[in-house]
Amino acid sequence: MASTSRGGKHFYSSSESEEEEEAHKKFNIKIKPLQAKDVLRSAATVDELKASVGNIALSPSPVGTIKRNLSSEEITRPRRSTPTPDPASKKPGEDAAALAPLFGPPLESAFEEHKLEAALDQPEVWGSVQPINTNVESPKLPRPFPTGTPPPLPPKNIPATPPRTGSPLPPAIGSSRGPSPLTMGAQDTLPVAAAFTETVNAYFKGADPNKCIVKITGEMVLSFPAGITRHFANNPAPAVLTFRVLNFNRLEHVLPNPQLLCCDNVQSDSNSKEFWVNMPNLMTHLKKVSEQKPQATYYNVDMLKYQVSAQGIQSTPLNLAVSWRCDPASTDLRIDYKYNTEAMTTPVALNNVQFLVPVDGGVTKLQAVLPPAVWNAEQQRILWKIPDISQKSENGGVGSLLARFQLSEGPSSPAPLAVQFTSEGSTLSSCDIELVGAGYRFSLIKKRFAAGPARRFPVAAVDEILRDVVGSALRERRYEPGPCREAAKDIAEVVKARVKALAVPRYKIVVVAHVGQLGGQSLQMGSRCLWDPQSDTFSSYVFKNASLFAVTNVYGMYLE
Repeated sequence: MASTSRGGKHFYSSSESEEEEEAHKKFNIKIKPLQAKDVLRSAATVDELKASVGNIALSPSPVGTIKRNLSSEEITRPRRSTPTPDPASKKPGEDAAALAPLFGPPLESAFEEHKLEAALDQPEVWGSVQPINTNVESPKLPRPFPTGTPPPLPPKNIPATPPRTGSPLPPAIGSSRGPSPLTMGAQDTLPVAAAFTETVNAYFKGADPNKCIVKITGEMVLSFPAGITRHFANNPAPAVLTFRVLNFNRLEHVLPNPQLLCCDNVQSDSNSKEFWVNMPNLMTHLKKVSEQKPQATYYNVDMLKYQVSAQGIQSTPLNLAVSWRCDPASTDLRIDYKYNTEAMTTPVALNNVQFLVPVDGGVTKLQAVLPPAVWNAEQQRILWKIPDISQKSENGGVGSLLARFQLSEGPSSPAPLAVQFTSEGSTLSSCDIELVGAGYRFSLIKKRFAAGPARRFPVAAVDEILRDVVGSALRERRYEPGPCREAAKDIAEVVKARVKALAVPRYKIVVVAHVGQLGGQSLQMGSRCLWDPQSDTFSSYVFKNASLFAVTNVYGMYLE
């Protein structure tokens, strides 16, 4: 909590969040001089020094080096270990740990951390929709695709079509080829990392597979090391970055970044599609990001957003069936699940699987819960947690969850089941990427998917909470520095408690409240957040009377 005074007007603010920041670690380093005997033993002769200096070759251009110290606003490194590259293919001086900063955080932290992205000068971020396989019907999107101009043609100094020299470069999965991305010479191929992240939303009605509705969306992001900006500054006409998306026919809608990507809409091969980058725009974009985040070690750039052609229940990695038996005195709940290998390009484990079901009717006792689960009496919800489900699980990933509830105000009403999981190493679309031409290399290609949020953040309900809490606290109050300071803190605490009582699963809540003196002054307030617009959102409320004003914001960030 802080207070400032300017021109006789006072302003107080308070914020509440669900976790504290970790303290910075400190290191104590001691440097001791060499002893006289060590100096004599390590001294080199004049001839040895001349021979060493004569063999030194300087690079024709400065070497771009990425700083290792990360700011608190940067994307944290992946919490999971990167696959170990083949020692036989690893070149001397190459550090596998150095590859971690080339790619963003794992899916479980993608929404609570910040992405290092900067908007271009154009107001539109995504262009018009490119329909693929229009004869296949798909579930409608919850919101219309943004409209805008088609992807722009590259400037005159960029060829209309990418250079065709060289054969497609094979992708590197979890390994690095060539020099380390932390230092780049003039003749080095530039390292680029790619990531496919997909979200599956499925609605199951009973045990009828024909009533399953599935929607799968995804995005492809390219990541560049910070040292690449210095390379571009020394080489203003770099090679055009060109790549090919494989299994493109599995996609129904594709939204390329119109300021950065170009493509030929007429291509003979429907199984793949080539894109090339508008290099002047990319260099401008990366330069702007480097100025905004000088300590960043890499920059993530959104390239493609897409929707996957789904084939009903066959496209879901986990098939579900729920049955209820609701009596006045008890409720029996059964959940059957089945791991579906056919939905994935490469069968991988589903990690951190959680089954969450609300049960009403005044539950007084749980009986015959298999496997063991956690019951939240305050929120009236039962939660099963399974570390992972795969082909190696018991019965090949087929199982059941059982529970019986004793009721005091029955019968219960069947409620929706929410299931969450994450997975690394595969996608549901089968999409892949390869480079075309020379000048660049993939240091890492990462694939992952997860279940989408089962329930969206209730903005309307939070708006009502803000009006009630802020209005009740300040409607009859006149501005006084001390009481208003405490009022800002109380408002933040009460709002956070009431929003948490809505029991929206998997959302982190952050509340920021401001109370200030109203005396005819001009005041502008703003907030800036980096998050996932598909699941994260906020609610805001402004209050004022004859003496004071208040602004309260509630941010809801979805956590995997």
